[in-house]
Amino acid sequence: MSAQVLQTTDLGRHAARWDALVTASPLPSPFLRSWWLGSLDPKREPRFVLVLDGERLLGGLALQCRRVLGVEVLTVLGGGRLCPDHLDLVADPAREDDVVAALRSWFQGSARVLDLDGLREDALALDAFEGAVVTTTDITRCEPLSSDPAEYHAARSTSFTRKGRKARRRLECAGVEFRRTPPGEVESAFDAFEELHAVRDDRLPLLRHRDEIRRFVLAGVTAGEVRVHEAIRDDQRVAILIGFVTGDRWMTYQLARSLDHEMRDVGTVLRLSAVDDACLTGLTELDLLRGDEPYKRSFTTVSRRLLRVRAAHGLGGRALLTAARCVEAARHSLGIVRQQWLARTRRSRG
Repeated sequence: MSAQVLQTTDLGRHAARWDALVTASPLPSPFLRSWWLGSLDPKREPRFVLVLDGERLLGGLALQCRRVLGVEVLTVLGGGRLCPDHLDLVADPAREDDVVAALRSWFQGSARVLDLDGLREDALALDAFEGAVVTTTDITRCEPLSSDPAEYHAARSTSFTRKGRKARRRLECAGVEFRRTPPGEVESAFDAFEELHAVRDDRLPLLRHRDEIRRFVLAGVTAGEVRVHEAIRDDQRVAILIGFVTGDRWMTYQLARSLDHEMRDVGTVLRLSAVDDACLTGLTELDLLRGDEPYKRSFTTVSRRLLRVRAAHGLGGRALLTAARCVEAARHSLGIVRQQWLARTRRSRG
């Protein structure tokens, strides 16, 4: 049976089938769910490349599109500061070869550059684009969970466990309560999330996307796939943790916390409280998502690679991708030279 490709700006009537195919994938990602994709800013110029057999959706790609010198430049939908990961094309498990072949043929139909960052390491997309350059750009940190939170805590280091227990006792004695936010209070919790982040300069780039984040948090809560956890003292929220539940996995996304000295370690304790809740509600994996920040090693022992796949078709597409890679290489070289100069400067002053 033949497959056809349809390009559209939204999933429309195919949304439910799309979500079912995401669920059927080896590692379901919240960043491929229709509620996430539908919450993003239309200015991202969404492009869904759908593979159909008649009216039946077989799979596809969720992209955003811009034009550079007449060439389509296609990246993952929602990419950038929102940092989606565990991505891939979507495909019916029984028709994966058809989906890959259809997308390969579509890609070769025009001058295009494809730049997909955040793909899981065994992504089907690796087979779909001839001549693609694949690099490892980041990792995710994860850990198996059981129904007993004590098993998770027993697998942590003695010093980390001791510090967490001590911090929890101190914070609870100071009147801090840790809980999962009831759905009806999520919007006010997000207001607190914004306020806690607003005092930190390093969080301002993320807050430029506050409207998108608010929409997908509320949509995800309605879908039963976003949980918000909070730490409260005297009716004031002092920490907010936003995370995803997709399949049987608990994925922590963003944490905002008070910077008051008295509230030190509140973020660590809130994360541990959320892990306890995940265990008790039957989730079987903790995933801290993109990034290898040192604190994540205390919570987890396993890592997965995240890949970036870049490919080009047509003379214009290949020229544009080559130019982009040359610019990146030049910036990298200049960065190294700058670091060496700063190091020599510090030594001469020391």
